[in-house]
Amino acid sequence: MSVENLVNILIQASQSREQRPKLISEFQSAVWNTPEDNSWEWEILTDLAYDLDFYEPNADLRAEDESYKDDEQAVQEIESALEKLQKVKHKL
Repeated sequence: MSVENLVNILIQASQSREQRPKLISEFQSAVWNTPEDNSWEWEILTDLAYDLDFYEPNADLRAEDESYKDDEQAVQEIESALEKLQKVKHKL
């Protein structure tokens, strides 16, 4: 999957609370199943995919471990990664 497609998934995930769990799962699956290209963009995306492993939309399950992230934290992680991608793109 292309970086552009992954970015589109992330934008949708940041904007749609209802679809966020599904979209994050889709993003992570795509990242883990796409061969790396050793670019800065890919490094940012794989780091985000790992960080989102700690996203837990269910408050009861999230209460079991303080390392779990809620929706707001997941959106912050996504937006931070998107900003990094923009900076990298402008430097190239």
